[in-house]
Amino acid sequence: MKRIKRLITAFALVAVLMISALSVFASGCGDDKTEKPIDTSKPMLPTTEYPDEEPEPEDNTPEDPGERVDHIFEAEAAQFNGVSTSSNSSMGGICRAQSYFFDVSFGGCIIIRNITNTSNKYIFEFESSAAYKCTMEVAVASAYTSGWVERELAAMYDIRVNDVTLDTDVVVPAGNADQVKGGNNYTCIQHVEVPITIKEGSNLIVMSVLAGVCNLDYINIKTSAELSGFTEKWWDDDTVTTIDLPTETETGTINFACTEHGKSNTFALPELADDKGYIENGGGSYSFVLEGETYTMNADGTYDFPEGVQIAAEPEPEPEPDPDDEAEDPNAPELPEVVINGKDFFDPDKWTTFTSGDETGAKPVEMNGALKFVHEPARFDFFYVKGENGSYTHLGETASKINNDATKVYGKDYGWELEMSSTGAFDMILFATSGEQSVINATNNGGVFLTVESDKITVKNHYYTTASETVAEGNIGTPLTFDGKTKFTIKFTVQRVSDTLLKFKIAVNGTEVEFTQSSYDLKCSEVGADNYIELTLRANGYGQRLCVVPGGRIVRIYDLTTPETAAAEETV
Repeated sequence: MKRIKRLITAFALVAVLMISALSVFASGCGDDKTEKPIDTSKPMLPTTEYPDEEPEPEDNTPEDPGERVDHIFEAEAAQFNGVSTSSNSSMGGICRAQSYFFDVSFGGCIIIRNITNTSNKYIFEFESSAAYKCTMEVAVASAYTSGWVERELAAMYDIRVNDVTLDTDVVVPAGNADQVKGGNNYTCIQHVEVPITIKEGSNLIVMSVLAGVCNLDYINIKTSAELSGFTEKWWDDDTVTTIDLPTETETGTINFACTEHGKSNTFALPELADDKGYIENGGGSYSFVLEGETYTMNADGTYDFPEGVQIAAEPEPEPEPDPDDEAEDPNAPELPEVVINGKDFFDPDKWTTFTSGDETGAKPVEMNGALKFVHEPARFDFFYVKGENGSYTHLGETASKINNDATKVYGKDYGWELEMSSTGAFDMILFATSGEQSVINATNNGGVFLTVESDKITVKNHYYTTASETVAEGNIGTPLTFDGKTKFTIKFTVQRVSDTLLKFKIAVNGTEVEFTQSSYDLKCSEVGADNYIELTLRANGYGQRLCVVPGGRIVRIYDLTTPETAAAEETV
């Protein structure tokens, strides 16, 4: 039986092999067929296989195990690369004096507005005692176009922490009007947090600007590690902070002035009260923190400030009023009549007040043989000369408006000498235009702001309401006496050099003031030869005005000698 089964199995195997052979023979003996060509008109998938990319190395840095402490790095204290401020001036660093906004209740108190150029970078370097995964808070302004909008933090900045790009989908929320400080949309600061990894030793955080209107207030690294080695003022920041102390009922000021960059900004300090944004210490004591340092002010007038902070000088007490001064003196001499451009200089009604956009002004009054200015400024059409045909032109006029007869005034010195007294330092503005104007520069009109002190005269750039960058300074030989009665003379000698150049010099009590050019470059004003200060005229020229700004003093003018009166005196 077994033999029969083996034979059947053998026959089955032979049958299978024969069927396979016949299939092969049939396929080889069929009709000849050519293979279809490869269709290269259609994209083909690659057939080459490559090994998978190596995965990113795993970050084995431990989570911060301790209590995380704030480490705030102010934006103003960062190093900068390729910075252009809103004034388009390139520099390698930012000083506090260039801060756009200050408020004691606002984060780090100060902010730089509109660092928008995509070549700009905030660079923070520091040392860490340990390597941890921790948290970084970013205090940044909400994106604002015609209103506040959400914007991803990654669309505002490319953030690299130790050469690793921060991958985050954190959204900076849209702001609202309640978050705005000082009425400015750009101060609507939001606070978002992102995870970061810091190393033991040196760390570098670089925030490259990707979009405009993303003003950075500060970053705050929250970690239990000890952070050190961060140099806040890595450049030579000459910023001097000066504070005029507030009280419980009156506001004060804080001024940042930097000679290195020729910048000065003054901001308000609110009254010392519970709801004004200060840190309340109790017992009438209030503080705010600026760049990691605490400023404390007390209701009794005492204070505790960081080293180097200055206190604004107390205003000089005004002298006791002279009873005879406030009453008309029947024996007082009459004011002289001096006509300039058809207007009597000593007629108070011929003086004008400052218009909208300028300082609040008031006309002077005639008092005991003098034109008296009390506390508030006033101005007069000045620096006019008479041409040969009897018409007047002012020396700062646009060249195209000066008639042919008046062009003969070019290249000549004309002098106006004022006999004056004052109860203290005061200001005057020369060649000031009417209405609101901006800084003297290549495109704008303006004026020249003079501060007359007992021992010196400072020439400044002028914004009407703010005397800004110092252009030049000159010492007065014999100091003036500011008692409100002792008279002195100030003489302005002005020459229209050409269509595009005006220059002037100043003499006090007959002695010319020798001015020294400041380090600040005004572009179109400089100290020239023979003590002249030269002004480059632009398309609209300069104004013709003389402004007297008492600044809390009492200033009097007793007499004025003009080129015309001087010529008349010479002929007598």
